Amino acid sequence: VIALVRDRSQAAIAQRLLGTIIRNIPVALFATDGKGRIVYCDGSVLDTLGFDRASVVGLDVSEVLAERPAALEILSEAVTSSGTRATITVRDRILEVYFVPPRAGRGTLGMAVDVTDRANAERLLGERERQLSERSNELEALNDELEATLNELSQSRAELEQKSLLLARSLETERERARTDPLTRALNHGAITTLVQELVAHGSEMFSVVMVDVDRMKEVNDTYGHQMGDRVLITVADTLRRDNAIVGRYGGDEFVVVLPGAASAQAQQYAGSIMRELNAAQIPTPDNGAEISIAASTGIAVCPEDGRSVAELIKLSDAAMYAAKRRRYPSRRERQSDAAA
Repeated sequence: VIALVRDRSQAAIAQRLLGTIIRNIPVALFATDGKGRIVYCDGSVLDTLGFDRASVVGLDVSEVLAERPAALEILSEAVTSSGTRATITVRDRILEVYFVPPRAGRGTLGMAVDVTDRANAERLLGERERQLSERSNELEALNDELEATLNELSQSRAELEQKSLLLARSLETERERARTDPLTRALNHGAITTLVQELVAHGSEMFSVVMVDVDRMKEVNDTYGHQMGDRVLITVADTLRRDNAIVGRYGGDEFVVVLPGAASAQAQQYAGSIMRELNAAQIPTPDNGAEISIAASTGIAVCPEDGRSVAELIKLSDAAMYAAKRRRYPSRRERQSDAAA
């Protein structure tokens, strides 16, 4: 008798614990008899959907879902085909329903999980690039939600940590896309400017800024088309990636290269090496096999020797680059002046 009382007491405790858990997470448990009547249901999803537990017990599943024929049809097809899972929509909430297929004369057990938030997060991840900041917030919120769920439910640590890791990687991927130029895979304008600003603020290491401008890009685009122009920009970006250089596309046909720890002589050596390689590069056109030559002009500014701010370094390197371009391609007036001299 004592053992029986103890077993019943433990069963009551377990039942109360189960009730507490399922009322605090977005799930509902249910059971039906052999005639399809609901004999048990509980969980916070019932509150979310506006169902009263007492009034639902004793009803047929078809009666509960009478106003939602689409959901009832999906659930019925899953049961008829001996399935164990169905996704339905009830009162604008998306539910994943897991159940044991009923046998002849016997009922079934099941669980409904409210996955609306997860579905919305997945939908947001598929939106365009201009919504990256919003998607990042959604991912961070979802990551926080998963971490909170880990603490609340004390579920399998390994499983939840794996989900958190995947979300973190996805978030990091989104952040990387937000700071990368999609064509050349170099840093975009904002990212390379921020990098120079951080190096200036740190102030403990010399570095050089090399401004690189691809010459006569308009002529390439007008003559061979923008696809060939894109190939030229990609080739230039790939050529710039050497000697620990950090490459950013500053805008249009201009690139900014940061050389950590490099003084003027090292920066000049770097600029010379990329110029030689670009001058030797030939990009064949797909139509007639003609080859496009690449030319570029460079300008260098060294921090802190030439400047101690982003604006100064960009301005000085840009001015040096345009001076080099004028030497290579003098204007008509300059040519006439030289001829007169």
